[in-house]
Amino acid sequence: MLNSLKSKAGNEGYYYERLYRNLYNEEFYLLAYQNIYASEGNMTAGADGKTIDGMGMDRIQRLIGKMKNHSYQPNPVTLTIPDVVEEPSPFYFLLLPTWTDPDNIPGIDLSESMGMPAGSWIMPMNTICGLIQAMASNIVKGGLVQVDLKDNGSFGARYHGLIIGDDVISSIMDPKFTPEISSFPSAETAELLPEGALGYYTKDSHFYFTISKAFLKQVGETSEMGDLTSIIDGLLAAYKLDIVSTDEYYAIPLKYSVKDGVTKLYVDRAMIMPFLPLLEELFKLLGDEASFMGISLGDIVTTVLNNTTELEIALPLQRL
Repeated sequence: MLNSLKSKAGNEGYYYERLYRNLYNEEFYLLAYQNIYASEGNMTAGADGKTIDGMGMDRIQRLIGKMKNHSYQPNPVTLTIPDVVEEPSPFYFLLLPTWTDPDNIPGIDLSESMGMPAGSWIMPMNTICGLIQAMASNIVKGGLVQVDLKDNGSFGARYHGLIIGDDVISSIMDPKFTPEISSFPSAETAELLPEGALGYYTKDSHFYFTISKAFLKQVGETSEMGDLTSIIDGLLAAYKLDIVSTDEYYAIPLKYSVKDGVTKLYVDRAMIMPFLPLLEELFKLLGDEASFMGISLGDIVTTVLNNTTELEIALPLQRL
């Protein structure tokens, strides 16, 4: 839509009509939010004293409602420039692509999902990646309180539970959390994840996340899915995946680095590429269920991987 408006700007004989209706488009507000959230100083208050903190679908829909009934009025303010600009809030989840051609970043056509003619609404992949990063950061920042990596190879966590309402998309884009802090492991989580089901170890500058084979066999029997370890072994052989398999567990490798008291767990493009054929098959099986804002997750993954030279997906953790 923005590209369409821009293309008409140089035509002196063209007159825009009904521009106001574009302010009814939720995507415009989400794009603006993404651009602000991904920029330095994103929590600096505006002229009205407000920040983007608390921005979500409810707030966007209220603004659109006021636009539609013509009741929206900007508040008069006195603008002052502070001597010191507040430091930007850090991301708690990172999705960092290095594009093969930064001047020609591909996009995905959202026209059909918006009820528009094909080609009228192309969302660039860097915008989509920014939205995913911002929303995932909000969930991690609001939900995760603490992660404990213990010397015996087990780990624990303290967190606020994510509240999922009837509208799952709104629940993710504007996350709300339970006020109480839950713990893992605990009596409540033991039935789902018994002691020893998950663990970790470090080796050769890698962090290995482990899943117990005994636990997977139990899950397979309970869910009547059969022997999950046999299924996983077949996938490892067919797709040549870089996953460690021992008699006791599977171990998924992650990279890690430590700098200024922050431990960063991450995967890069080279680590993800061997999993691409398997991911494509999984996305096909899931169909419409594997989507983000009406966009196929398969399209997002393949488009990003096929148009980047580097890619990093990371979770920075602060040592207490």
